[in-house]
Amino acid sequence: MDTVSRQTRSEVMASVKSKRTKLEEFFAEKLKERGLEVFKRNVSELAGKPDFVYEDSKIVIFVDSCFWHGCKQHLRMPASNQDYWIAKIARNRKKDHQVTKKLKEEGWLVIRIWEHSLKNSRALKWWLTRIKRLIALRQLGITLLSSQDSQVLFGGTVEELEQDLANARRASVARDAPL
Repeated sequence: MDTVSRQTRSEVMASVKSKRTKLEEFFAEKLKERGLEVFKRNVSELAGKPDFVYEDSKIVIFVDSCFWHGCKQHLRMPASNQDYWIAKIARNRKKDHQVTKKLKEEGWLVIRIWEHSLKNSRALKWWLTRIKRLIALRQLGITLLSSQDSQVLFGGTVEELEQDLANARRASVARDAPL
Protein backbone atom coordinates (compact mmCIF):
# COMPACT_ATOMS: atom_id res chain seq x y z
CA MET A 1 0.00 0.00 0.00
CA ASP A 2 1.14 3.53 -0.73
CA THR A 3 2.46 5.57 2.21
CA VAL A 4 0.89 8.85 1.03
CA SER A 5 -2.62 9.89 0.09
CA ARG A 6 -3.91 9.48 -3.43
CA GLN A 7 -3.97 13.28 -3.86
CA THR A 8 -0.35 13.64 -2.68
CA ARG A 9 0.79 10.83 -4.97
CA SER A 10 -1.00 12.47 -7.90
CA GLU A 11 0.69 15.80 -7.18
CA VAL A 12 4.11 14.16 -6.89
CA MET A 13 3.75 12.26 -10.16
CA ALA A 14 2.40 15.33 -11.98
CA SER A 15 5.45 17.34 -10.91
CA VAL A 16 7.88 14.99 -12.67
CA LYS A 17 9.58 16.83 -15.54
CA SER A 18 9.63 15.31 -19.02
CA LYS A 19 12.67 17.21 -20.30
CA ARG A 20 15.83 18.72 -18.89
CA THR A 21 15.65 16.40 -15.92
CA LYS A 22 18.47 16.20 -13.38
CA LEU A 23 19.63 13.03 -15.10
CA GLU A 24 19.70 14.72 -18.53
CA GLU A 25 21.53 17.73 -17.10
CA PHE A 26 24.11 15.40 -15.53
CA PHE A 27 24.61 13.58 -18.84
CA ALA A 28 24.84 16.86 -20.77
CA GLU A 29 27.61 17.95 -18.41
CA LYS A 30 29.48 14.67 -18.96
CA LEU A 31 29.12 14.98 -22.75
CA LYS A 32 30.55 18.50 -22.58
CA GLU A 33 33.47 17.32 -20.41
CA ARG A 34 34.30 14.86 -23.23
CA GLY A 35 34.20 17.61 -25.85
CA LEU A 36 30.85 16.46 -27.20
CA GLU A 37 28.97 19.70 -26.57
CA VAL A 38 27.69 20.37 -30.10
CA PHE A 39 24.22 18.95 -29.61
CA LYS A 40 20.64 20.14 -29.55
CA ARG A 41 18.17 19.23 -26.84
CA ASN A 42 14.61 17.93 -27.09
CA VAL A 43 14.17 18.61 -30.81
CA SER A 44 10.40 18.68 -31.33
CA GLU A 45 10.67 18.19 -35.11
CA LEU A 46 11.99 14.66 -34.56
CA ALA A 47 9.90 11.70 -33.42
CA GLY A 48 10.02 11.27 -29.66
CA LYS A 49 11.78 14.64 -29.07
CA PRO A 50 15.20 13.05 -28.45
CA ASP A 51 17.05 14.25 -25.35
CA PHE A 52 20.23 14.90 -27.36
CA VAL A 53 20.62 15.36 -31.11
CA TYR A 54 23.87 15.45 -33.07
CA GLU A 55 22.53 16.70 -36.39
CA ASP A 56 25.79 16.56 -38.37
CA SER A 57 26.27 12.92 -37.38
CA LYS A 58 22.57 11.99 -37.51
CA ILE A 59 22.75 10.54 -34.00
CA VAL A 60 20.01 10.87 -31.39
CA ILE A 61 20.28 9.89 -27.75
CA PHE A 62 17.46 9.13 -25.34
CA VAL A 63 18.12 8.87 -21.61
CA ASP A 64 15.40 6.51 -20.41
CA SER A 65 14.45 6.54 -16.73
CA CYS A 66 14.12 3.15 -15.13
CA PHE A 67 10.61 3.94 -13.87
CA TRP A 68 8.94 5.61 -16.85
CA HIS A 69 10.43 3.27 -19.45
CA GLY A 70 10.02 0.06 -17.48
CA CYS A 71 13.54 -1.16 -16.66
CA LYS A 72 13.12 -4.79 -15.68
CA GLN A 73 15.98 -4.50 -13.18
CA HIS A 74 14.96 -1.35 -11.34
CA LEU A 75 11.28 -0.61 -11.91
CA ARG A 76 9.46 -0.39 -8.59
CA MET A 77 5.81 -0.58 -9.50
CA PRO A 78 3.64 1.64 -7.29
CA ALA A 79 1.49 -0.32 -4.88
CA SER A 80 -1.65 1.62 -5.69
CA ASN A 81 -3.41 1.82 -9.04
CA GLN A 82 -1.24 -0.93 -10.51
CA ASP A 83 -3.48 -1.57 -13.52
CA TYR A 84 -2.97 2.04 -14.59
CA TRP A 85 0.81 1.93 -14.13
CA ILE A 86 1.25 -1.40 -15.88
CA ALA A 87 -0.69 -0.08 -18.89
CA LYS A 88 1.10 3.31 -18.81
CA ILE A 89 4.58 1.79 -18.77
CA ALA A 90 3.61 -0.71 -21.48
CA ARG A 91 2.43 2.22 -23.65
CA ASN A 92 5.71 4.04 -23.00
CA ARG A 93 7.75 0.99 -24.04
CA LYS A 94 5.63 0.53 -27.18
CA LYS A 95 6.07 4.21 -28.06
CA ASP A 96 9.85 3.92 -27.47
CA HIS A 97 9.95 1.05 -29.96
CA GLN A 98 7.88 2.96 -32.54
CA VAL A 99 9.97 6.13 -32.17
CA THR A 100 13.22 4.18 -32.52
CA LYS A 101 11.91 2.43 -35.63
CA LYS A 102 10.77 5.71 -37.25
CA LEU A 103 14.05 7.50 -36.54
CA LYS A 104 16.08 4.59 -37.94
CA GLU A 105 13.94 4.62 -41.08
CA GLU A 106 14.86 8.31 -41.43
CA GLY A 107 18.56 7.43 -41.23
CA TRP A 108 19.23 8.34 -37.61
CA LEU A 109 21.41 6.25 -35.34
CA VAL A 110 19.35 5.84 -32.17
CA ILE A 111 21.05 5.37 -28.82
CA ARG A 112 18.93 4.59 -25.76
CA ILE A 113 20.65 4.68 -22.41
CA TRP A 114 19.11 3.45 -19.17
CA GLU A 115 19.17 5.75 -16.16
CA HIS A 116 21.08 3.16 -14.14
CA SER A 117 23.87 3.13 -16.76
CA LEU A 118 24.55 6.80 -16.05
CA LYS A 119 24.70 6.23 -12.32
CA ASN A 120 27.44 3.61 -12.75
CA SER A 121 30.79 5.31 -13.46
CA ARG A 122 32.14 2.38 -15.49
CA ALA A 123 29.02 2.14 -17.65
CA LEU A 124 28.94 5.93 -18.06
CA LYS A 125 32.53 5.94 -19.30
CA TRP A 126 31.69 3.08 -21.68
CA TRP A 127 28.76 5.04 -23.18
CA LEU A 128 30.71 8.28 -23.49
CA THR A 129 33.56 6.49 -25.28
CA ARG A 130 31.17 4.79 -27.71
CA ILE A 131 29.25 7.98 -28.42
CA LYS A 132 32.44 9.89 -29.14
CA ARG A 133 33.62 7.11 -31.48
CA LEU A 134 30.26 6.92 -33.27
CA ILE A 135 30.14 10.68 -33.82
CA ALA A 136 33.67 10.67 -35.21
CA LEU A 137 32.92 7.76 -37.55
CA ARG A 138 29.72 9.32 -38.83
CA GLN A 139 31.39 12.69 -39.39
CA LEU A 140 33.99 10.89 -41.50
CA GLY A 141 31.17 9.39 -43.55
CA ILE A 142 31.86 5.84 -42.42
CA THR A 143 28.75 3.74 -42.87
CA LEU A 144 27.72 1.83 -39.80
CA LEU A 145 26.72 -1.78 -39.77
CA SER A 146 22.99 -2.01 -40.00
CA SER A 147 20.37 -4.69 -39.64
CA GLN A 148 16.62 -4.67 -39.39
CA ASP A 149 16.78 -4.42 -35.61
CA SER A 150 19.79 -2.23 -34.87
CA GLN A 151 22.73 -0.21 -36.11
CA VAL A 152 25.83 -0.92 -34.10
CA LEU A 153 29.53 -0.31 -34.57
CA PHE A 154 31.75 -0.54 -31.54
CA GLY A 155 35.48 -1.17 -31.55
CA GLY A 156 38.06 -0.89 -34.28
CA THR A 157 39.00 -4.53 -34.73
CA VAL A 158 36.86 -7.63 -35.11
CA GLU A 159 37.92 -8.72 -31.62
CA GLU A 160 36.96 -5.33 -30.11
CA LEU A 161 33.68 -5.38 -32.00
CA GLU A 162 32.84 -8.86 -30.72
CA GLN A 163 33.76 -7.89 -27.15
CA ASP A 164 31.76 -4.65 -27.28
CA LEU A 165 28.73 -6.42 -28.74
CA ALA A 166 28.93 -9.07 -26.00
CA ASN A 167 29.10 -6.29 -23.38
CA ALA A 168 26.20 -4.45 -24.99
CA ARG A 169 24.09 -7.60 -25.07
CA ARG A 170 24.71 -8.19 -21.37
CA ALA A 171 23.90 -4.55 -20.59
CA SER A 172 20.66 -4.64 -22.58
CA VAL A 173 19.24 -7.97 -21.38
CA ALA A 174 16.88 -6.20 -18.98
CA ARG A 175 15.55 -4.07 -21.80
CA ASP A 176 15.03 -6.87 -24.32
CA ALA A 177 16.78 -4.67 -26.89
CA PRO A 178 18.08 -6.78 -29.76
CA LEU A 179 21.71 -6.25 -30.75
